[in-house]
Amino acid sequence: MAYYLMNKVVKLTRLALGMTQEELCEGICDVKVLSRSENGRQELKKANFRKLMARMGRTTEPIYAVCVDKDGRLMEDRENMERAFKRYDYAAAEQYLRRMQKNADDNLLTRQYLARAEAVAEYRQKRIGAEEFAKRVDQALRMTVPDYEKYVYGTDKVFPFVREELLGLLSLGNAYMYLGQYEMAKQAYNAILRCLKAEYMLKPDRLTLEITVWTALYHVHEKEGNLEDALQKIEDCIQKSRKIDYGHVIAPLLVSKAYNYIWMVRLGGWEESRLDDAKGYLRRAYYIAAARRDTRIKDIIVKYYVENFGSWTQLWSK
Repeated sequence: MAYYLMNKVVKLTRLALGMTQEELCEGICDVKVLSRSENGRQELKKANFRKLMARMGRTTEPIYAVCVDKDGRLMEDRENMERAFKRYDYAAAEQYLRRMQKNADDNLLTRQYLARAEAVAEYRQKRIGAEEFAKRVDQALRMTVPDYEKYVYGTDKVFPFVREELLGLLSLGNAYMYLGQYEMAKQAYNAILRCLKAEYMLKPDRLTLEITVWTALYHVHEKEGNLEDALQKIEDCIQKSRKIDYGHVIAPLLVSKAYNYIWMVRLGGWEESRLDDAKGYLRRAYYIAAARRDTRIKDIIVKYYVENFGSWTQLWSK
């Protein structure tokens, strides 16, 4: 569950909708109260926060709690499902998902979260294609923000999407990337980054999501052939991951860094001596994956090394 600064959420929502302070707070609170709150000089009462958000068409505080129940089973299942996704164990993730779908209440954001998770699980298990994936994520986003595209495409507006909505935008960007619609993907990712830069969501949720988005952006740059831009994004992600101990992404990032080094050499942009650097990144990635007992990444590293450099034993020659 993410945490938010109520005053920033109200202000950003109001500005995105083009409402004045007078229009928003009429009959709810004094304009001075809203002004002081938006400037960070006074905290909003929860009752006023709910009323202000409702006037702007946003569901209020209960929607910020996703998969929360009295005995904590849904939250435990959610954590187990997300760990399974990180391990690429989509069959296990789907088992937790089905149990959550059976036991979840009618909280709108919970239903949105489950709809998106189901689309991800089915796409990853190749039951649906990228077009259907994009369609279903789009439908999930519209559950809470029916006109979300106004704040994503062709605009610099910051609409304070909550974490689950931002994850929906991330999935949508990924779907566009799979479809080869790279500009649409970048606009979805950049909309998330604008929200994170506004800092209405508190750490560490903001930072972990930022790393995930930058990681997605480097994939887009790779696919577009902008390898130097991709390398810069990879290095940024590695540094940010180290700062917050987000270790599970570092080995894949190092593999991607090696990939870009290899292609820069092949395309004639760099000297062949840089291939030794690529081998070094693969070694480091293997050590990290081994320490984390990540068999899938270890297998990918071995396969990738053999494809590009020959015998796997050469990896340990230096």
